[in-house]
Amino acid sequence: MRNSLSWQGLLGDQLLVDYAVSSLLNRYLLTALNLEPDVLAAVFKSRRVASELPASWRQPGGVFKRDLARLAGFLVALAQNGKGLGRDGLQEIANILKYIGYAEEGETIKRLRL
Repeated sequence: MRNSLSWQGLLGDQLLVDYAVSSLLNRYLLTALNLEPDVLAAVFKSRRVASELPASWRQPGGVFKRDLARLAGFLVALAQNGKGLGRDGLQEIANILKYIGYAEEGETIKRLRL
């Protein structure tokens, strides 16, 4: 994903979002994360994915928030399942959600689980 996002600034953001998020993240990376048997590993891999996203895409009211909805939904589902996460895993999910512009969902997870 990092290689794809290195084109930011040279290619238009919408084109890059379509490729990096809609195609690469939503089709392939989230599928792989869903198949990860260790849920804590899936959480920390999700953190790595989120950390690669440009800041302008992660704005709370940003144009690209809807494009990150599947990642947010995946993280919320992991938190709701809760198996094998523990307090640290749930806290990390809440932090990732906040980081990608889904602060309200992150706060809900903190209130419900921590």
